[in-house]
Formats: sequence, structure tokens, C-alpha cells
Amino acid sequence: MNQLEEAIAEVLASAPAPPALPALQRRVRSRRRWRALSTVAVITVALVGALGIYASIGSPRTAVRVEVPPARVPPQTTPPTTLNPRGAAANVPYVRQLVAENKLPHAAAVTRVTAEGDLIVVFTTLSDRASAEDLYEQLSRRVGCDDSYLFVKGVRVVLADGARISRPRPGFVTCAGT
Repeated sequence: MNQLEEAIAEVLASAPAPPALPALQRRVRSRRRWRALSTVAVITVALVGALGIYASIGSPRTAVRVEVPPARVPPQTTPPTTLNPRGAAANVPYVRQLVAENKLPHAAAVTRVTAEGDLIVVFTTLSDRASAEDLYEQLSRRVGCDDSYLFVKGVRVVLADGARISRPRPGFVTCAGT
């Protein structure tokens, strides 16, 4: 049996020694300390946040601020078409407003306002050329005097029978009395 006891003693001597009890106790205390510190840190952050919210709600000088992240817009495959802000198509609403507010002669006869290229086209139910020319002159003056850099080549008035009154826009417009 001596040989067996000697073999066991050799194996036990070559195996790593288990940590001593004081070393295990130090490890346990260190882990408990870190857990306690992390718990205190989490509670502190939560309290500071809650106090900040309470202070902002309780103060009459500041309102509650809610931040909403911006909505994600999917990328467009085709670029959007932009109107020249001084072109004919962009100024069709202005002409429609003039018609709606009766700021043009024979505004009741206007049926439709569109843009064809660089021309503003006004369709009417007028049958006499003199009334259509009066509408044309007032509209041309209003459009010409509204913005001196307007990229509109002219105005066209279409009569009920399809006749058109259209002239190139003059370079200088007298804006008195518009």
C-alpha cells in the first residue's frame, strides 16, 4: 500500500492548490462591493432624471419638452420637379387669386388659368375682342408690375370661340394705377 499512497501523494502534489479561505473571502467581498456600487449608480441616474422631469414640470417658467425623432423619409427614386418661382407655372395661383378677388375686369368670364411653357393662359367665355383685350391689358400690367424679374414671356387670353390675344411682354410696364 505504500506504493499506492506514494502515487496518490505525487498526484496531489502536482495538482494546483485550491485557493485559501481568505483569498475566496476577498473575491466575494470585491464582487459584492461592485454589485452594490453599480446598483447605487443606477438608482442615482434614475433619481437625477426623475428630479429633472419634476423640476421642469413644477416650474411655471418652463414647459414640458418632448423630443420626437425626425420621421424617416424613404429615398426618392426620381428627383422632385421644382417650379421656377418666377416662371409662368408658379404664378398661375397668383392669377387665379386675382380672378377670385375680382381684381381683373371681366373676372366672372374666366373659366380656367393654366401655363403653357413661359406663357400664362387665361381661358374665358368672352365673345368680343374689346373685352378680351381689356382683360389682357390689366392682367399683363398686374403680372408685369408684381415682380420685375418675372420670367414670364407673356400672357394669352383665349376667347370663347378659340381666338387668342397674345403679345410678347414689353420690357417696360407703366405700373401707375394697377
